[in-house]
Amino acid sequence: MESHGEDKASTSSDSLGEQLYKLVDIYNTGLTEKITGMLLEQKKQEVQKLLSDPGLLEERVNIALKTLEEQSPEETDVSDSSDPDDTEKLGERLFEVVHQIDAVRCADITGMLLEMDHGMLRQVLSDQVMLEMAVQKAQSALLEHGGHTPPWNTTLSSGTHSSESSQT
Repeated sequence: MESHGEDKASTSSDSLGEQLYKLVDIYNTGLTEKITGMLLEQKKQEVQKLLSDPGLLEERVNIALKTLEEQSPEETDVSDSSDPDDTEKLGERLFEVVHQIDAVRCADITGMLLEMDHGMLRQVLSDQVMLEMAVQKAQSALLEHGGHTPPWNTTLSSGTHSSESSQT
């Protein structure tokens, strides 16, 4: 069972996600879920700034939209068909980039990030800010779990906890 503090934090994060989703949906991009997920990869304080600053939100939505538009159609297709060769190539590429940020824990962090949806992982690899945020989240999780790799489920890929992950 979760402690009261964790439950409150989870509810707060879910609430932030719902609020952000509603604001992003106003832009009628057709990619509200993806853009919201990308924006939720930021620290909680940054997400709160987006909720209170329409100009900043619009800027970040446009950046996310541009990132998504620059991807080829097969990269934006979020299918579960993960080719082992594709996973290996993504892993190698990710390891090289993560090694530049955190050479000591790059193997653990790479493993954690490889749990993400491949489409989202490609987005992270193409956006330095998103990559650094994902690495920081992984580093924090490693510290919280005493250096042991925590079970990720969907926490990195969606930015919010799914009901499935909170039941494990």
